[in-house]
Amino acid sequence: MEGKELALAVCKALSDKKAHDIVTVNVADQTVMCSYFVIASGTSTTQVRALGDYVEEELEKQGLTAVRKEGLREGRWGVLDYGDVIVHIFN
Repeated sequence: MEGKELALAVCKALSDKKAHDIVTVNVADQTVMCSYFVIASGTSTTQVRALGDYVEEELEKQGLTAVRKEGLREGRWGVLDYGDVIVHIFN
């Protein structure tokens, strides 16, 4: 799956779980780290955890797993790194 398709799949998953302020930023020209940032917010620590879990579940159905993840257990902020797409979820 290409970066843009992956970013759109992440946005759909976040939207399905009622994330707020979903933004996709193309950073391919600014960094070699990734091509897209997807940024979203939840209204509570519970929702932030649920958003992260749901994104992981939906992408695992397509055979994709996060290279690494941080912060989701606490629910204040979390990041999922899918290589070409990095997902940030804020409370």
